[in-house]
Formats: sequence, structure tokens, C-alpha cells
Amino acid sequence: INTDIRDLECIEGQARGDFLYRVRELLVSNDLLATKIVKDQGQFALAYVYANNAVRVAKSLEDAELQAAATYTRGCTKLEWGLFGTTQQGIFQIDRGKAKDAIRDFQAILQKTDIQQEGIHPQLQGFTMLQLSRAQSFFRQSVHESVSANTLLLADQAAEMVGRNTIDDPYTRIIMTGTVSGLHAGGYH
Repeated sequence: INTDIRDLECIEGQARGDFLYRVRELLVSNDLLATKIVKDQGQFALAYVYANNAVRVAKSLEDAELQAAATYTRGCTKLEWGLFGTTQQGIFQIDRGKAKDAIRDFQAILQKTDIQQEGIHPQLQGFTMLQLSRAQSFFRQSVHESVSANTLLLADQAAEMVGRNTIDDPYTRIIMTGTVSGLHAGGYH
């Protein structure tokens, strides 16, 4: 994957027009794949580098859905990294800064969805709501009651997105929803 990314970055400097778009789309997909692989290996700092690069390239494409999928993956990476936490003086502590950064990513996706007429894929919207709900739940003890209510409301709203606009092609599903399986009832529960 790293070799493909380097090769695509070399081609990117020479490409123009539709070919440039395709090269950048491949860069985003390779960065997202690399993010998932190294995140699963527990290499969160490296996963964040790949995810952040995917967001940067997606922004250059001016493709709202691709940018949302990349931002979602970056948010998930930051959340998992933050929740991995540390042990200080025998006490486990989450990294609140990284969790808050993840919340900002998820909120940015949902805000853009509200502003844009087209929106993003409903399953990605559902996943984003679930992850935002999950991230906010870790702050329920230190914030107002309204956040806790919002956490439950987001999870309920995400349930409406289960199974909507399913995508049969695995590559397209990963790009559009940020996941291999898409949002389904088993994944939601």
C-alpha cells in the first residue's frame, strides 16, 4: 500500500483533468485502507497520518461525500486512539483531547450534511451519528444533561439509517460509507 501511495503521489504531480481526479480518488482509498490496517494493529499515530492525508486529498477533490468518508475515518481513528488511553498511577484515563477532536470531526460531517442539499450517503450519516453518540457518552459525567439526551437521540436517529440505500459493490461501499459492511441492524445493535 505504501508503494502504491508513493507511486500515486508521483503521478499526481503530472496528472491533469479527469485523470488527476481518478489518481486522487485512488490516493484517498489507499490512505483509508492503510488507516484501517495500521489502526487495527494499534499504531494510532500512523493511522492518524494516513487518515489526515485522506482528508487533505479529498478536500482537493471538492467531493463532499468522499471528504465526509475520509473525515469519518479520521474521527474514528482519533476516537479509538483517545479511548485506548493511558494508565497513570494505576488509573486508566482516556485521552479527552483526542476524543474531543473526534467529536469535532463527526459534528463537522453532520453540519455539512445539514447545510448541503445533497447530503451524504444515509449509512455514513447513520455511522457518524452513532460514533458521535459513542464519543459524547464518555463525557456524560462532566457535561450538562442535554448532551446525554443528545447522545440517546443521535442513536435513535441513526437507527432510521439502517439498511438505507445499500451498496452492493464493496469498493464503492467502503468509499461511500467508510465501512466494509455498511450500516445494518447487527452493526447498529
